[in-house]
Amino acid sequence: MQVTSSRAAATAYGLRVAFPPLAALFTYTTLSDLVPQVRHSLADPVLISMDHALFGTDVSRWLNDQIGSPAVTLVLALCYWCCAWPQFLYSVYLYRQSTRRYQEFQLGLTIIYVVGYSFYILVPAVGPHLYQDSLFPDPLAVDGTFGGGLIASIEAAQGTARDVFPSLHTALTILLLIFSWNWSRRLFWCFLPVGLLLLLATQYLRVHYFVDLLAGLFLAAFAASLARVIVRYWFPPGIDRTYPHPLVQSHADVAR
Repeated sequence: MQVTSSRAAATAYGLRVAFPPLAALFTYTTLSDLVPQVRHSLADPVLISMDHALFGTDVSRWLNDQIGSPAVTLVLALCYWCCAWPQFLYSVYLYRQSTRRYQEFQLGLTIIYVVGYSFYILVPAVGPHLYQDSLFPDPLAVDGTFGGGLIASIEAAQGTARDVFPSLHTALTILLLIFSWNWSRRLFWCFLPVGLLLLLATQYLRVHYFVDLLAGLFLAAFAASLARVIVRYWFPPGIDRTYPHPLVQSHADVAR
């Protein structure tokens, strides 16, 4: 009975800590209606000029010209859609490993969403696929129903939302890589290839400007650092355990 009660407490705790980033994720759909009401003008010209200052060209157009092919499109579209799943799986892993790291990771996710959504309001932009549509008269190279469906689903999900600066796909991916590098090196090497391809996908699929990616990188570093400071201040170091909740006893403790 005590073990069952402990498991229930651990589950409730895990869900409570995970609720803020989950709530933020599911409020994403409100942005397409909210942002235009708050800010009418688009920041795309500024972001484009920053890309041109860095590279002298449009990164998405250059990538499409250099490596565009149905195979590349399919692989990168799959990686782009993999944004949330690694974070979910890693959250489960941390939940079973360490209270402190689980708290830090969930808080880091929350910070990314809150700051990212705030910048969507401050710097509204629709991205290359819409603002620079004349630059892309050719559709992405794709073969077959499955590949075409993937691209169509990405375009439908993106819609006309003004949500490109910063790139949250980038921020969430980099946060995962930071945590896995620090605490789960083997998982880091598993996540790294998909993560790098996902970053490439943000450009190749015409979703983001390159400066969006840079902003996402800095946001991830900021979120990871701030989450660590807050958790260290809020929770005494002694609460960390190899099981998920400081109040949950191990089976060995229960047996004794």
